[in-house]
Amino acid sequence: MDEEIYKIITDGYGTVFEPAPREQIEVHKKHASEGMDIALSYFKKNPSAEHFNLLKVAMLTCQMLHTNALFKEYTDRYGQEPTLAQLKQYHEDTESILMKPAMLNHPSTIWARQNNDNTMWLFEHGLALCEEYSLRYHNKRHGTYNRLLQTPIEYDADSSLATPVTIAMFDSYRIPNEYGEHCWEYVIDSYRHYYLEGKWQFAHWTKREEPSWWPKNHAINKGNEKIMEYNERFGANLKLLEAK
Repeated sequence: MDEEIYKIITDGYGTVFEPAPREQIEVHKKHASEGMDIALSYFKKNPSAEHFNLLKVAMLTCQMLHTNALFKEYTDRYGQEPTLAQLKQYHEDTESILMKPAMLNHPSTIWARQNNDNTMWLFEHGLALCEEYSLRYHNKRHGTYNRLLQTPIEYDADSSLATPVTIAMFDSYRIPNEYGEHCWEYVIDSYRHYYLEGKWQFAHWTKREEPSWWPKNHAINKGNEKIMEYNERFGANLKLLEAK
């Protein structure tokens, strides 16, 4: 993606959110540090988050966490589950400091609120994304970081006990499950395949080597497949891309 577009995205995400109260930040830092170190170790060993999704997914992660926190507040108060419209009204009426609710019925949001361990996994994942963002962008703080630290968290939860994430993608990108069960290995394989087939146009890693599962010159090879399909279909003679 063009650097100018990235600047617009990063500047936007980096300035629109108010900081969390200092005392709340310190509490979250203390309790989240161990889990965040575990999550960060994954990125260091296999940095699979290319940098457009690194910008976007951290914000979406926070939005899911805050939506579920509001969902729990509403359910505890009124004894029934809210619709998204009701939850948005509740957010407005209570003048909540959390992000405005969204994606209430997205498979990933539902998965995250199934238990506290899943919530903790998502929280640690969001913090790790923000840390990775800082590493790749000259120690710049992702605008979502302080908002993540506002998330109400049950600190006795254990992210290592989280159930495998629900896969959310178009059926055309799904792969057969060779493991015989819904497990983390299947989730990882599925999303790698999704990147290889559905995200290759903009996949790019800043200050990171391409991960081991990403074939050399993959984007160029996929682009040439599309060019050849176009040439054959329309009798064109577009030049193929050259491998670097």
